[in-house]
Amino acid sequence: MAAIAPHETLIRGAWFMTTRGMETDAACSRIAALVRTGLIKVATSSDGWNQLFRDPADGRLWELAYPQTSIHGGGPPCLKLMSPHDALRSFGYSGSV
Repeated sequence: MAAIAPHETLIRGAWFMTTRGMETDAACSRIAALVRTGLIKVATSSDGWNQLFRDPADGRLWELAYPQTSIHGGGPPCLKLMSPHDALRSFGYSGSV
């Protein structure tokens, strides 16, 4: 799993159709690995869909979302850098776990 680089602000997964059916791209796999082993979950949205993570390497906050609401399950995942102000507004997260 590649750690999140300092210049990254968005990791967007994608799904694509192959002869074997629907498959995920490398970004989906990377997001799953980061959420499983690289990031620390600190909050969940009130509707339960989005989650907020902190990167222990640099303290940055990342929102895990499924922004394609027209697709079942919200579509492929997206990790987006989130400011502390937005984390407080969206998740009620003030910096303490």
